[in-house]
Amino acid sequence: MIFLYPVWIIIFLAQVFMAFGTAYRLTKDCGDNGQALFGWMFVMVLAALIPGLGFFLWKRYKTGSSEYILRLGGADAASFVREKKAAPSTHGNSPNEPEKERKGFLHKHIKPRHVLLAFFMGVGLAVMITLYIPWMFTYYRENLPSGQADRMSDEWYNFNHLINRNIERSLGWEQIVSDSQFQIGSFNERLHTSENGILTDIVHEAPFATYPNIDGSTVCIPMGVEFARQHLGFDDIEASNFAQFSTTPVAYSRLINRSKSAKTIRDYREVHDDSGRSIRRMWVAEPKTIDLILVTEPSDDELQQARLAGIELIVEPICWDAFVFITHKNNPVENLTVDQIRRIYSGDITNWSELGGPDNTIAAFQREPNSGSQTTMEKQVMNGLPMIPAPMARVELGMGELVDAVAEYENDEYSIGYTFKYYIDNLYLNENIKTISVDGIAPTEVNIRSGHYGFTTNYFAVYRSEDTGDAAGDFVQWILSDEVQRSIGQAGYIPLR
Repeated sequence: MIFLYPVWIIIFLAQVFMAFGTAYRLTKDCGDNGQALFGWMFVMVLAALIPGLGFFLWKRYKTGSSEYILRLGGADAASFVREKKAAPSTHGNSPNEPEKERKGFLHKHIKPRHVLLAFFMGVGLAVMITLYIPWMFTYYRENLPSGQADRMSDEWYNFNHLINRNIERSLGWEQIVSDSQFQIGSFNERLHTSENGILTDIVHEAPFATYPNIDGSTVCIPMGVEFARQHLGFDDIEASNFAQFSTTPVAYSRLINRSKSAKTIRDYREVHDDSGRSIRRMWVAEPKTIDLILVTEPSDDELQQARLAGIELIVEPICWDAFVFITHKNNPVENLTVDQIRRIYSGDITNWSELGGPDNTIAAFQREPNSGSQTTMEKQVMNGLPMIPAPMARVELGMGELVDAVAEYENDEYSIGYTFKYYIDNLYLNENIKTISVDGIAPTEVNIRSGHYGFTTNYFAVYRSEDTGDAAGDFVQWILSDEVQRSIGQAGYIPLR
């Protein structure tokens, strides 16, 4: 069992390396946020140290420190092991008792110290798996500056896997805003050099000035792009780069916690110095705390986060949309009642034959907690009725993944999911899905405006109440004006009026 000692040492050193390496990287990327994280790193290192410390103290008490150190591998460790093997058995066995030796093998070779060491190693692994790795994944996802990703060309930035089509100006697009009060400042050139003094990057930075730093839901990205076109005079590529939204839960977290975010205005573009060496050049708005988010309805968890932080959120509806249910295009079911939808997602209805469809099990997809579509599903559709818990339901981590899952599930028509109408009409197209009418009413623009479609919803501008008189509050008042409602309509949304 001597092999357990180096295994524990390797586990401990791995945790120390990950903790301090991550803390250094976060300090470099996130400034104060990364420095504050050093405290968490030390806690995790201590959590890794405790199992080994406990084992050491137990062994010191049990056998004496000199024998314990010798066991770990001193100069005479080999001879010590040989002596122990040659020593008479303390269990009454002898060379003339092979049968008894075989029966007592585990009792002889697996000592209490081995069991205790295995327990402490298990605690160390549990700390690494359940605390360190998931927590750091969440931190990176929510707090790294959104402008960190390399964008090395002038191609459309498609927001990773969230959108599968370009965000383009509508036919007949017009410039509605003139002499805007919301602007970014002048660019200042900043040079980045390598450790040996060689120029590597030329960065042109501008402060946000009177333009708010905006984050938001995936489905609201085109709205952010349109606002950047109208106020800042950006072309389509620049506006798409500038409207770097995260996701609904991350946007709420950034607003509540005052997280900083940078904005790329123009992609990296390679230039060359006199020697022909390549140098990267980019234009950015410098990091600033999030002022305003364009999002779906806040979840109960997000409202609770704001209350615990002592923050009052101002939530203003800015346009209409429909929350829709989707299935495979070959599914013969065209309509569901509200009650049937609730019974599907509460687990009462499990087969399409109960709904007038084929005799096949329903594959009911849903989203992760606090996502915009999941919050709408829980509040507006289920109305407090518990949903099928995972893994009974199939949970997808993005609206695009959910759309594809419904379209491609085992290449048949037995799936169902939900999303926002604007998303599948404008941002993530899939020819293998269709929307289902609810209570006999289709989610058309006429039915959405009139309120006849049962699951009409809004998108919201959300900011902190303390920012009412600042850029965030002023910008929201502008959004609610008639001219901006026209601008929102140009982006493909349904204006409030």
